Amino acid sequence: MKHPKVVSILSALVVLLSASARAADTPVIPPVTPPADTPDGSKPTPTPGSQIAEQVRLAIDAAQKARADFLKAQQDFRTQIASATTQAAREKLREDLQAAREIFLTAQRQAREDLKTSIAKIKEQLKDHQDAVDNARQEAKDKTHGRKDG
Repeated sequence: MKHPKVVSILSALVVLLSASARAADTPVIPPVTPPADTPDGSKPTPTPGSQIAEQVRLAIDAAQKARADFLKAQQDFRTQIASATTQAAREKLREDLQAAREIFLTAQRQAREDLKTSIAKIKEQLKDHQDAVDNARQEAKDKTHGRKDG
């Protein structure tokens, strides 16, 4: 009596071994690395992918800096709370928190409005390309209707 789990594990093992055997037969081609400098000594022109990678790296660095700044401000605030022993000091902290909250809410509203404006612009640009969208939709319908089973 065969056990289904054992059979499935063995078949998976056979597939993996045959795939690794095929991979061993194919030669390994090392990746091509571009030269660091061009023959005239100038830097090579950056590729679009490298610019995106640079933008991502800068965004990550900015996010890490913002996180560190936030954690520092949070720790400072906790220290202020612990040291606020009088009613006046606590009231001052409440006012500061309320002011910071209002600044945040204002920035959040502005970001939402900017996003709505961007979406409206993109929708307007899409209207200019509506004929291309309609053509693509019609081509997809034609391909579907042209099949034997469709």
